[in-house]
Amino acid sequence: MAQKSLRRCDLDEAIVVKLESKEMFTVQDVILKDELTLYEILDQPLPAIRQLLYKVSTYVVPQSQTVHEMAVSSNNQFLATDVYELDKELHGGVPCDAITEVIGSPGLGKTQFCHTLTVMNHYLKGGRTVYIDTENAFSVERLMEIAKHKFAHHYGRPDTTEEALKDLTENVTLLTPADTVELLQQLQELEYFIITKKVTLVVLDSIAAIIKREFGGRQNLPARQDLLAKEAGKLKFIAEQFHIPVIVTNHLAPMMNRNPATYDFNQGNTAAQALSAAFETSVVAALGNTWAHCVNIRFALDERREIEHNNELTRFITIVKSPTSANLAIPYRILKAGFTMHPDAAVRMGRKSTVTTALPQRDTNQAFQNPQLQHTFTMSAQHPQQAGNAQQFNPPHQPHNQQTPSTSTTSTTNNTWNSSNQQSRVTYFNGGRRT
Repeated sequence: MAQKSLRRCDLDEAIVVKLESKEMFTVQDVILKDELTLYEILDQPLPAIRQLLYKVSTYVVPQSQTVHEMAVSSNNQFLATDVYELDKELHGGVPCDAITEVIGSPGLGKTQFCHTLTVMNHYLKGGRTVYIDTENAFSVERLMEIAKHKFAHHYGRPDTTEEALKDLTENVTLLTPADTVELLQQLQELEYFIITKKVTLVVLDSIAAIIKREFGGRQNLPARQDLLAKEAGKLKFIAEQFHIPVIVTNHLAPMMNRNPATYDFNQGNTAAQALSAAFETSVVAALGNTWAHCVNIRFALDERREIEHNNELTRFITIVKSPTSANLAIPYRILKAGFTMHPDAAVRMGRKSTVTTALPQRDTNQAFQNPQLQHTFTMSAQHPQQAGNAQQFNPPHQPHNQQTPSTSTTSTTNNTWNSSNQQSRVTYFNGGRRT
């Protein structure tokens, strides 16, 4: 909160100009100065200086709020991921006032998850995404492919495809910082851009890549931790102040000790635990405790062989850290339509119901604000006597892979998307390495 710009504190323009001439741009810059210093800079009487300090301080002090007010204000403040079970557990999707971290080994879909959320943000909210790419992994072709296959009725119609895809790409601002100094500067300047361009999603892919390039060894640990604290503080300020989701991807690192703030990939189902005994080293999220405690929600991507499903290698997204959900592993796939839930997810998770949903058509003449998507739960074959009594439910989105014929958006041929790095990657698997 102390990083709030002075230009948002309703101060006299002449005072703001004088402060900026002394490189004082935020509330923190002002309140850390003593009264004498401000007196010399502004040439104002002491009572006016004290009134200034009081005024800027009130702008960053959190206001008291009742639980009821919090509940009312938080309604529909989520961004759906289009992974139904994940969104249901999170009560609507990734929250719009928190940092959500996605961790996993290379090739498991972290960037695909970010691309998919970028499309969801534009389709559901008509909003702009700021995409900070530190690994040169962003692909505009992949972004458009996901859009055309996930929402074919909007981005894939012959009469509107070009216009719809142009609107999508024009609402994604790509930043490619060369180093940590440039990254921090871009984060500090993001506040003004969010206000003027009406940004509704911020993606940082990834936080670890740019840090590791400059702080490779433990000898630079204090400087790295200081930088991480500054970046995390700015990201949390953006999420909380503007009520938008911030998505950050992170790498894995060998686990040096058993830390409760990390996820060691030895967790999982019984089959995964049995296989993990063959490996000697566990892996955890990179960047240590300083970063781990700044994250509000953490998803872990991994793959496991399921003995009960013919030893099939299945990918899972696991809710590792969340203030509203228990740990839960959900099967997923990477298709031409992006990051989607596995079609047998309910069965593999031991659920007794399947889900059929209808995706609403987006009105192309206006932004899609907080859509109420209808979900119908149909009882499974284990309870045929209840099949006629479907339960109605209204969470905020529906899965891509189980749509009604009228709104089907999947390709009928070769729908699986193949990444170019699938052949050569080294996978961290249940606590070890598998080539």
